[in-house]
Amino acid sequence: MTDAFTAHGQFTIEREFPVAPRKVFRAWADPLAKRQWMTCEPGMEVLAHRMDFRAGGEETIDVRGVDGALHRFQGRYYDIVPDRRIVYTFGMHVDAAHLSVSLATLRFEASALGTRMIFTEQVVFLDGHQQLDERRLGTEVGFDHLALYLHQSSPQ
Repeated sequence: MTDAFTAHGQFTIEREFPVAPRKVFRAWADPLAKRQWMTCEPGMEVLAHRMDFRAGGEETIDVRGVDGALHRFQGRYYDIVPDRRIVYTFGMHVDAAHLSVSLATLRFEASALGTRMIFTEQVVFLDGHQQLDERRLGTEVGFDHLALYLHQSSPQ
């Protein structure tokens, strides 16, 4: 693309999980756990994952899509309150295209069911590479994978 332009958006997704907040938080904090659920499309293959889960730490995830494209997440953690909150920024790339830069806030609250997870993403899309509905859908699919992971890893 020859034009440089941006589009801003924000969305919030709330999910309820029938496990304690510490288990949902751990699914985000533990690299081995996160690898089990972190893809946003069925059939994606995790190629590499580096994670330094602490304030100031970084995370990089490289996955290959079913179409062969290389997807890269590059993030930095800014605030972590165990079992309660995670605040991080991240950039998304597909092959050579830089899609977006985001600020994400996760909150974990005890609920009657177990845990209410509240995810808010404030995003700037770069040069028309993606749209808010696409991002929200991919995030929802990732959270579906998280729900399945929590179900499978919890005693019945």
